[in-house]
Amino acid sequence: GIALNAKRLEKLDYRTYVLMGDGETAEGGVWEAAALAAYYQLDNLVAIVDVNRLGQSQPTMHGDHVDSYAKKFSGFGWHTIVIDGHDMGAILDAFDQSRSVKNSPVAIIAHTKKGKGVSFLEDKDGWHGKPVKKGEELEKALAELPLKGNPPKLRITVPSGTSQPSLVVKHSMEAPEYKLGDLVATREAYGTALVKLGKANSSVVAIDGDTKNSTFADRFMNVFPDRFFEAFIAEQNMVGVAVGLSKCGKIPFASTFGAFFGRSMDHLRMAGISMANIKCVGSHCGVSIGEDGPSQMALEDLAFFRTLPQAVVFYPCDAVSTEKVVALAADYQGIVYIRTSRPKTPVLYQNEELFHIGGSKTVRSSAHDRLTFFTAWKPNSS
Repeated sequence: GIALNAKRLEKLDYRTYVLMGDGETAEGGVWEAAALAAYYQLDNLVAIVDVNRLGQSQPTMHGDHVDSYAKKFSGFGWHTIVIDGHDMGAILDAFDQSRSVKNSPVAIIAHTKKGKGVSFLEDKDGWHGKPVKKGEELEKALAELPLKGNPPKLRITVPSGTSQPSLVVKHSMEAPEYKLGDLVATREAYGTALVKLGKANSSVVAIDGDTKNSTFADRFMNVFPDRFFEAFIAEQNMVGVAVGLSKCGKIPFASTFGAFFGRSMDHLRMAGISMANIKCVGSHCGVSIGEDGPSQMALEDLAFFRTLPQAVVFYPCDAVSTEKVVALAADYQGIVYIRTSRPKTPVLYQNEELFHIGGSKTVRSSAHDRLTFFTAWKPNSS
C-alpha cells in the first residue's frame, strides 16, 4: 500500500523497504502481496529476506537453500538478488542494483547464520527469542565478537527534487436523492455514495477483491480509475494494502463479500493494533442470499469486526442510511465496517434524516408492543 501510494497516486520518488524472515515466507499473505506487487510493477519496492535456516521449533521449509527462495520470488515476477547477508559490501551493492531495476519489485535474498560469530550460538537450534544469560555466557559471547577492521563507508544518496504528497481537497458531500418506497439495494447505494465521497474528498481511494460489479465499487473505478485498486481474490493483502494507504494519509474503502473478510481477520486484528484508518465494506450479508448457499453468507463477520479495538460497525437498512453512514465512516478515525445487503429494500428515511455513530432507529412502535424486531431490512409487509 505504501509503495502503491508513492508510485501510482502521488508519483513520488520514495522507495519502500520490507525486512522479512525466511520462516514467514510460508505465509500465504506474503505471496498475495508478492503477486500484487508484480502485477502493479512496483519497482519502488524492495524486500530483504533474511535466510538463516532456523525457525522457532525446527529448520524452515527450505533451510538455507537460497535458490528456492529466489525461484519463488522470480516465479511471481520479482527481480531477485542472492547475497551473503554478512558481507556489508554485497548488501550495499544489492541496494545499488535494486535502484536500477525497472518495472518489477526486487527481492534481496540474504544468506545468513543465526548467532554469527559466537561459537555456542552460530547456526544452533533452540535459541529463538532466547537471550544469552548475564555472566559467563554473555562474557564469552562478547569476547568472540571483536570489531575487525573498518566497515565499508555507507553510500547515502539524497533523492533529487522536492517530491511532496499532493494536497487534500475537501468539499461537502452531495445529499441522497431518493423517494420513500424506492427499491434500492444497500450495496448499490454504497457505490453511489462512494462516488459522491470521492468527489468531495480527494484522499478517498477504493480497493476491491474482484467483486466490484457486486459491491458496486466499480462505480468509483469508472469515475476515478487512478484512485481505484484491484486486489483480486486475496483479501488478506487487500486489507494490508488498505493499511499502507491509510498510513500515507489516504482514506481507503476496501470491499468484498462480507463472508470473505473472514480470511483477513489476522490482518484486521493487526490493523486495529496499528490504529489504522481503514473502511471495510462487506456485501451479501445475512441469509437473504439463500440461493448462493452458506459459503457466501456473511454471518460471523458482525462478531469479527466487533472485537477490533475502537472499530465501528454500521448496518444500514436502506439507501439513505447507507449514504449517510459512508460519510460518517470517512470522518471517523479508525476501522469502520459497513454491512450491505444484496436484495433491493424500500427507502424508509427522508433524505434529510440525521444519523450518528451508535444506537439505532425505531421505525414503528406502540404502547401495546410485546415484541421487538431488530433488523437491517424490511420484511414483506404481508
